[in-house]
Amino acid sequence: MYTQEQILDMYFDRNQQAVSATSQMYGAKLTRFADTMIAHEDALECVNDTYIAAWNKIPPERPMRFLSWLYRVCRNIVCDRIDWNNASKRNSNMNCMLDELEECLADSNAKYEGELSDIGRCLSDFLNGLETEKRVLFVRRYWYGMAIDELADMSGRSKSSVKTTLFRIRAELKKYLDEEGVYL
Repeated sequence: MYTQEQILDMYFDRNQQAVSATSQMYGAKLTRFADTMIAHEDALECVNDTYIAAWNKIPPERPMRFLSWLYRVCRNIVCDRIDWNNASKRNSNMNCMLDELEECLADSNAKYEGELSDIGRCLSDFLNGLETEKRVLFVRRYWYGMAIDELADMSGRSKSSVKTTLFRIRAELKKYLDEEGVYL
């Protein structure tokens, strides 16, 4: 088994073993992650596309936290696949999660990178100010795409309690963004 640094070195050396080492070390985690948002066959394709993206982006990028970087790349690929699969349909788990966040998300008119980086900074500040349990629930729901049932099992709380907590966090986020002058 390779270390993260050894795998990244293989990418920089353009050694094709980097892809199989990435698959061995992170493949199961990436597949489970993608499976939470999309059908299994599509999830497998998205994970393979993640390996291709890693090959194409490293170098010049050298991620400090390789697994987190892979999750981000995989998530973006999954979101693109969901858009492609659903075109005008409104029936996926991801759409359900995004609907919950709709009041807090930027609209498509947020064109300027400065505005987007301000929103990102505000979101990071907001999350850092939350209690650990609330932050974990929020991130696992809206970044990792975990279902309410899974969150309830993981936290030892009822589904109703998890839904209420997430609703309150979204309300706090909206209020925080308004106070920071971020109008969406």
